[in-house]
Amino acid sequence: MKINSGTVFGILALVWITTGLLTMNPVGAFQSEPKKIEPVRITGTVLGQDIVSVLRQIIETVPPDWRGVHSVFVGGKIFLSVMKTDGHGMRLDKALQPTALMPTNIERDLQDFGLMSPPQKLTFLPEADEYYFSKDTSTRHFPVLRGMAHDGTYFYLNAATGQVEALIDRSGQRSRWFVYGLHDMDFWVWLRHPLARWSVVAPLLCGVLAIFLSAVMISVHRLRRHRQSSAVRKVKQG
Repeated sequence: MKINSGTVFGILALVWITTGLLTMNPVGAFQSEPKKIEPVRITGTVLGQDIVSVLRQIIETVPPDWRGVHSVFVGGKIFLSVMKTDGHGMRLDKALQPTALMPTNIERDLQDFGLMSPPQKLTFLPEADEYYFSKDTSTRHFPVLRGMAHDGTYFYLNAATGQVEALIDRSGQRSRWFVYGLHDMDFWVWLRHPLARWSVVAPLLCGVLAIFLSAVMISVHRLRRHRQSSAVRKVKQG
């Protein structure tokens, strides 16, 4: 079977149009379940009195070189990190002493919270994976800790503070491959590089554009022929 450029670009045009329609999520085909992608699944909730207690402790013990305090909830617990006047950040323990963010501690908190099972571990990601990566329209934070909930939802936590960066459920994972992967043409890491976008993706899109323009030209030509034929018939009838 002989395949020409018109067939290739025609298929790409059909795929591009179809996936463009699917990005609007018709009839909820790839709709994520709100409860599965809510950050509260990771953060949990805390009582106001717990927050007041932490604030009082900060006020009483705050050193003069602190510039700001950032709070994060994980599994219903409060975690703090501070920024110092010298520009360096550090994480604090319950006694407001510097401490490192240990993935094992986060794992234990999330297991106690019922989000993960004991065999599951958090993975340290210094760079993008298949689902969590930067785009031209959005920039992702790195490094992160990646985990998986019981229902298969991936979640990504800031590796320095523990803050929730993203949650991607099964529907989001499917749409990444069958909708956005095809529509954005970014299946592989190298395809997200600007050079690849210009050298590979842009020529393909130009070919698709040529198919669209060809269809417009053919349609215009046929409309002209139809008008000419109609005019000839009117003259003959007259």
